[in-house]
Amino acid sequence: MIDHITLFYTVAQIAGIFVGFGTLIAFTKPKNVTTAQQQALTATVMAGLLVIVAALLPVLLFAFRVSNEIVWPVSAALVLAINWATIWPQRAPFINALKRRNPFEIMLLFGMEAAVEAPLFLILLPVFTAQSFPFYASMLVFSIVQAASLLMLLALNLTAEED
Repeated sequence: MIDHITLFYTVAQIAGIFVGFGTLIAFTKPKNVTTAQQQALTATVMAGLLVIVAALLPVLLFAFRVSNEIVWPVSAALVLAINWATIWPQRAPFINALKRRNPFEIMLLFGMEAAVEAPLFLILLPVFTAQSFPFYASMLVFSIVQAASLLMLLALNLTAEED
């Protein structure tokens, strides 16, 4: 695991950039922001925060000398729980607003969510225990892409309103 700690720290730093950009947008946004735009901003920041937590959780568990057989399923279960408890409620109004605009965006969001959650479910199955680290690393990469997609959609939405 020591070799992978740098990877997890780097992923957390990249996710921090999305949180920072989302916060910067929040402070510089126009006053007439729509509910959909506010939900997109919130979803971007929440996705970035989830990646930070997901990246640092295994590092914390390994610091307490928890075994591989415990670290990955516990991390996967906690990330799923945090995802469902925080991100899904924030994302629903955003997706509903997008339905009126562009079905491609909805497919992108749902596709990225499936790509994020599928590796976590595979970790929880006792069948693929040897592949837990690659599945978890894949989830982190997909989570960063998801945060970037949300930020891109938000930027496109804000610039479309200004035109």
